[in-house]
Amino acid sequence: MSSEPGFETHAPHGRRASADDGAPRRILVVEDEMFVAMDIEAAVLKAGHQVVGFAGTAQQAVALADEKRPDLVLMDIRLAGGGDGVDAAIEIRRRFNIPSLIVSAYYDAETRARAAPAQILGFIPKPFDHALLAAALNGALRP
Repeated sequence: MSSEPGFETHAPHGRRASADDGAPRRILVVEDEMFVAMDIEAAVLKAGHQVVGFAGTAQQAVALADEKRPDLVLMDIRLAGGGDGVDAAIEIRRRFNIPSLIVSAYYDAETRARAAPAQILGFIPKPFDHALLAAALNGALRP
């Protein structure tokens, strides 16, 4: 999968269940644009997984990660309010050991370096297509 343009995968840490157990995985979507969030939700559902919540700010993302304890967070970088997706991904990984997969138009080298403490599983460029997002999501959820 690392041959996909814009997608880079890393070994996940702290997964609670195996993706091979057949159960849908619990996904938190962090995106401040409603139509993009709905498109991401459609791709997640098409891939056979479950969306457990939506957040539009970094603070909401951390709070929902604490409340819902998803298996994975699909995280945008640019968010409304204070903080951004990198801040949220780092905090979510640090506090709850929940991995993030970045879905953003902003994935330059500086952003990737800043996101290193979050141990990001991959970067999916916007605009994305459902097949690429589903493949990246399923790849990130494998042991």
